[in-house]
Amino acid sequence: MLQATLLAGLLLSPTAAVSGGGAILKVSNVNATRGQTVSVPVRAETMDIIGAFGFNVMPLGLEVDEVLYNGPIFSNGWNGWDSAPSANVRVDAACIFTEDQIAPGDHPLVGLTIDVPADLEPGTVIPVTLSKVSFFNYDFSVPTLEALDGVAEAFDLVLVMSVHPGFSGQSFIPEVLEKTRAISARQSPTQRLEMDGGVSPANAEAVRAAGCDVLVAASAIFGGDDYAGTIAALRGGDRA
Repeated sequence: MLQATLLAGLLLSPTAAVSGGGAILKVSNVNATRGQTVSVPVRAETMDIIGAFGFNVMPLGLEVDEVLYNGPIFSNGWNGWDSAPSANVRVDAACIFTEDQIAPGDHPLVGLTIDVPADLEPGTVIPVTLSKVSFFNYDFSVPTLEALDGVAEAFDLVLVMSVHPGFSGQSFIPEVLEKTRAISARQSPTQRLEMDGGVSPANAEAVRAAGCDVLVAASAIFGGDDYAGTIAALRGGDRA
């Protein structure tokens, strides 16, 4: 999940999502005033030829009124589809792009029309969340998606889920360790990196080595009788 910030004063700060071998989805800076309707640009910095993209966008407490398919990739008459107006809009597009439109580079994709309430206090912060971001290669294979917030320095703690969110008792997904190492490399010494999902003594050493200093475990601890021993193993030390 990725967040940008909409301010009543107003500023929409950058957000990015990195698709391994695919593209970087970015929300551009926007300044606005209370009562104004703003168009928030969404861009893609492509590292490979792309054939489709999709994402959800949710401005907290507000709605995306309209999605504007105004990027040059739609100049041939193709449009995407979306669920606007809504407080949680899904945007998808699968088009026949010309090679220069989707070749590696920085490309405008769509604009998000958002009405800023006239009664907001100056300086009010409205989180704008991007989630379920996906890019497809030009052959419509799905590249591995690595979600990066683009403003890592703004967070005291970053949580990496190592299972599919929703229910306990799932197996650890080892592929998240690569993402964890990438996030850890971008953090300062004062920031914390947390792993949640399927964490156990069997994988705790790898999780810690990837950069996590906060480990969440439930089934691994309460599924056995030796709570203290399991906790010590998770910490990588002797029993306290």
